[in-house]
Amino acid sequence: MIKFFRKIRQQLLRENRFSQYLLYAIGEIVLVVIGILIALQIDNWNENRKLEAKTQNYYKQILEDLQKDKTFATQTITKFELQRKAYQDYIDKFKSSQFTLTSMYEELLDLNAESYALNFNTSTIESLQNSGEIALIPPLLRNKLLDLKRMQQKITLDESLDNRAKTGVTERISMLIGGKDGQSEPLKTD
Repeated sequence: MIKFFRKIRQQLLRENRFSQYLLYAIGEIVLVVIGILIALQIDNWNENRKLEAKTQNYYKQILEDLQKDKTFATQTITKFELQRKAYQDYIDKFKSSQFTLTSMYEELLDLNAESYALNFNTSTIESLQNSGEIALIPPLLRNKLLDLKRMQQKITLDESLDNRAKTGVTERISMLIGGKDGQSEPLKTD
């Protein structure tokens, strides 16, 4: 193909048809530029397609994370509701004076024994942030996701502090009813 175009150029130059040669050269340049532009456009389409596929994959991962969080939250709420009911039963017993002092502390110890570790699925958001691909997500959704992550971190921290407080209360109650640490005197029974 290149030989064919070279022969045409050489023939035009031999025949002293410079204006036609110039038009031909300009036409050839235009064709090359058009070819390059077409190739660039195809490359851009391909890159956009890859970015869109990557974005869709991130959307799916975010939805999976949120679904796992929803399932976990539902289970945790159920546990909290059961624990709340146990506390209410304890209060009702306490008001009706059905407790000895020792049994009151023992039951209170049982109530405080269980704590929950809240773990949220933030790996996709963290991956997006660390890789810089968070820019693939539209600004409004990006801000909502980052707000969600901050809220989850705050909830996790609050729950951690609450669990530490529960541990402290549990240790003190345990000491009151005869402590496992051996440093306290057992509570005198009624």
